[in-house]
Formats: sequence, structure tokens, C-alpha cells
Amino acid sequence: MPSRNRELNRFVLSALLIGIALVLSLVDTAVSSAIPFLPGFKLGIANVATLFALYYLGVRETLIISVARCLLAALMSGALTMLFFSLAGGLLSLAVMALLKNRVSMVKVSVAGGIAHNMAQAAVAFFLTATPQVSYYIPPLVLLGAVSGFFIGLLCSVVLQRMMPIDNISK
Repeated sequence: MPSRNRELNRFVLSALLIGIALVLSLVDTAVSSAIPFLPGFKLGIANVATLFALYYLGVRETLIISVARCLLAALMSGALTMLFFSLAGGLLSLAVMALLKNRVSMVKVSVAGGIAHNMAQAAVAFFLTATPQVSYYIPPLVLLGAVSGFFIGLLCSVVLQRMMPIDNISK
């Protein structure tokens, strides 16, 4: 019976994190539209839920949370082309963060994830537009991904340090 409760708790937490990530993603989209000099750039605040899930629940649940957030945000915003950018960025970012998770600090994992996310999105933009000028956009994307990743990693690090571990939910 304790195993059933553990799985139910993990499922409920995953669903809650999908909801949080979706709301943060939609807020991020609204905020980013106010930054006209960097079209398409988002702060990445939805990645707070992704990074939290990676450390608290593991890769499997984080993959589900990330894909669900991308799909739901694209459907709710009506911008289905956004799905290509979100999925590419989210999947590469998660892969990089999962590889680094046990090797470096959470802040460094988040920075690497932010950079990987933006690089994947630049690759999708290049593929969809076949425009070499997309490469001019890469330096500001790397810088902004690193800065955003730093603050997201710092925030998640503080949150996880202050949380009481719940043995029947976490690994």
C-alpha cells in the first residue's frame, strides 16, 4: 500500500507541476511580447517547474511535464509553430540537464539548460527559415539563456534546500 500512495503522490505532484509550468509559460509569453527588440525571446520562468521536477521527481516525470507543458501552451496560445520551438528547446535542455545533474551544481545545470534551450530554438529557426542570418541572433540568446538559467537555478536551489524531503514522493 505505501508504494501505491507514493505513486499517487508523484502523479499528483507531476500534474500540479504541469499546471504551474503552463501558467508560468503563458505569463512568460505575455511578458516577452513587451520586449520588442528580441522577438521570440522568453525569460524561461516555466523552467522553474522543470528544474524542480528534475531534482525532486527524476527524468521520466520531468520529460512528461515538459512535453505536456509544451503541447498545452501551444494549444492554448493558438501558436502551433511555437510547439516546434518549445519541444526542441525543452527536450535538448532536459537532456543536457539530466546529463549534468549529478556532476555540477544546480545553478550550473540550469545555466547549461538555458543555453541548450536557446541553441535548439535557434536551430529550429534556421531549419524553418533557411536563413543564415539567424546565426546573428545566437550570441544574445546564449547570454540571455545563461542569465535566465542562473536565476532559475538559484531560485530552485533555494526552494529545494528549504523544502522538507517527503520520502514517499521523492526518489
